[in-house]
Amino acid sequence: MTKRLLVLSLSMILTLILLGTTIYAYYFDQKETGSVDFTLGEVSFTWSGNLTSGFVMPSQELIGTTFQLTNTSSVETELRFSIEASTSLLGTVSVNDLFSVYTISSGWVFDNGYYYRGSNTDSTSEPGKFKIPTTVSQITVLESLKLDGYFIRNEHVGETVSITLTFQAKQGPFVTWATLGTANYNFSTGQ
Repeated sequence: MTKRLLVLSLSMILTLILLGTTIYAYYFDQKETGSVDFTLGEVSFTWSGNLTSGFVMPSQELIGTTFQLTNTSSVETELRFSIEASTSLLGTVSVNDLFSVYTISSGWVFDNGYYYRGSNTDSTSEPGKFKIPTTVSQITVLESLKLDGYFIRNEHVGETVSITLTFQAKQGPFVTWATLGTANYNFSTGQ
């Protein structure tokens, strides 16, 4: 009987050890995967275009070469810009007051700033977003710009007139807008 009790006790102890090892292995088993590399996309646009040089007059075309953005981004992007005007005498003024004509290229929509919504954007994969594919290389922004003769008159001779365009882009829904750069033009120097 003692022998039997000893064998039974040893069997129970071995069963408990085996059960404990199995439970420990179930809850604490770890596996390691190999390294995973992620390639981040880059948002990149280059600004080009120029103004006429020399003294300017109201109703004169100020755009020498149409202003464009060249898209060299490696990912789909969203794009927007804002425009401000100022004079040395009056400070910041409405673009609508200062310029009788400022023609923003087709594809841009005003909604508290200009957003690119061209026909070459993808708005179906993410409704409400207008993503610019990497295949779109040129985006025309500003085609015409003329000072308003009713606002800028003889008493403004020698005044410095400036226009500032600030561009922002982003690549995804969980990314905030980042300023790409600012183009500031001083019409007294033509740059």
